[in-house]
Amino acid sequence: MNLWPFNSPKSTHSIKVDFHSHLIPGVDDGVHHVEDTLTILKSFSELGYRKVITTPHIYPEVYPNTEEDLLHRYQKVLSEIDLANIEIEFELAAEYFLHGELLKKVQSKKRLLSFGESSFLLFETGFQHKPLVWDEIIFELQVQGYRPVLAHPERYAYVSEDLDLVQKWRDQGLKMQLNISSVLGLYGKNVQKTARELIRRKQVDFLCSDLHRLDQLKVFKQAQKNKLFQDAALLVQNNNLL
Repeated sequence: MNLWPFNSPKSTHSIKVDFHSHLIPGVDDGVHHVEDTLTILKSFSELGYRKVITTPHIYPEVYPNTEEDLLHRYQKVLSEIDLANIEIEFELAAEYFLHGELLKKVQSKKRLLSFGESSFLLFETGFQHKPLVWDEIIFELQVQGYRPVLAHPERYAYVSEDLDLVQKWRDQGLKMQLNISSVLGLYGKNVQKTARELIRRKQVDFLCSDLHRLDQLKVFKQAQKNKLFQDAALLVQNNNLL
């Protein structure tokens, strides 16, 4: 059975690694069934991706996942990928919510779910306000050798209101990860405008899917014909170093 729902050829864009998605079944607002995970991974492979690093939420009070449980579930998914004979690398990291609980983990030197040889760590915040614990957590993460990556900065109101923050953070060693769906305007015109401006300023380090559900695969078909996505894909080369 052809799992790729659009019958389109492999993508010719330059991005071969995606590291923001929610493909561990039943742990957050991502996929619920492993069959959906397999369909999505097959589609990534047919688009020309060689690796997917999935990043379930670790978000106290909302998605209180533990690193240990996620690793256990990840191993089960790996077994299913092998049985399905899908030709793609599949790795596990996490999308951490910037919160006091994360600070406690870092201070206790708990092993976090980072990715890449450089120990990148994907994190997010609430959408309206910069967290009060931002500076302390970022400092502790960097002291312990992690390289923080801010998920979808274009979606935060406090970033849109002060885009100069982005270059300030990049100067401090943070990386910025833009969502493909933001480029396409699926979060609204204001988010798309911010995404366009970050691309224009060349302040985007990574471009990823943030894929949660099977029906979002249509984003990738749309992206192939979107000039802004194509321009961003040419600008962003860091994905492929992972």
